Amino acid sequence: MKVPVGVRLQSIESCEVADRLVAIVEQGPLNHMVEFGGLQVHTIDEMTQACLRSLGRKADVRGEPLMPISHEQIHMGGSS
Repeated sequence: MKVPVGVRLQSIESCEVADRLVAIVEQGPLNHMVEFGGLQVHTIDEMTQACLRSLGRKADVRGEPLMPISHEQIHMGGSS
């Protein structure tokens, strides 16, 4: 299974996201971006392996560079 190389993620429980969003809404306009994430940072390789394990599946996960695409290709719906 190919995954983009160099991508790092922070998982977070959905209930934590919901609680944080409610708190932000209750505070009113903040005039800045609020960032939050889980405690640990994982590579996409690690997250993919963990997901596959939780589903009882195995795969050879390897990172590959993303192919650059242009603005026009994005709006046309593809990279080819």
